[in-house]
Amino acid sequence: MTIKEQLLQTIETLPDDLLAQTLQFVQTLQHPIHKTPGICGGAARIRDTRIPVWTIIAYQQQGATEAELLYNYPGLTL
Repeated sequence: MTIKEQLLQTIETLPDDLLAQTLQFVQTLQHPIHKTPGICGGAARIRDTRIPVWTIIAYQQQGATEAELLYNYPGLTL
């Protein structure tokens, strides 16, 4: 049995409330950019942070490497 099959089998046995939380978490991973009124002025931001997308883009346009961005924003992943 593959890890994926084991994971799916485990997820199917979760109680409804925990299953809902798990599915919400997975959906968050699939959609890493959020826009929420009142957070970052409603600008697009990296999920679960207050880092506006424009900030990352601006640093990239100035020549920042992925390694530099990850160093400066340790909560981010590629």
